[in-house]
Amino acid sequence: MNNGLFKLDWGSIADAVLMSVVVAVGTAAVSIVSAPNFDVLSLDWEQVGHNMLNLAIIASVLTLGKDLLSTNNGSLLGITPPTTPASQG
Repeated sequence: MNNGLFKLDWGSIADAVLMSVVVAVGTAAVSIVSAPNFDVLSLDWEQVGHNMLNLAIIASVLTLGKDLLSTNNGSLLGITPPTTPASQG
């Protein structure tokens, strides 16, 4: 990504879309695995769909927010961590 502080690029948007897809698939997988007796047909698919959509939106917004508030070198809000002196030995 080549975005700076308070800037987004197409890579940031692609990251957000990818993250939302991964979260949605993960949510569906957890819903299927946690179903009683692995009975996929008895799942409330409407509720699973709502959960997938909600978590996908949250994940994409958080990913875009992280990219919006960090710089190219990964520092949050442009604040770089203090450097520590090299160990002498």
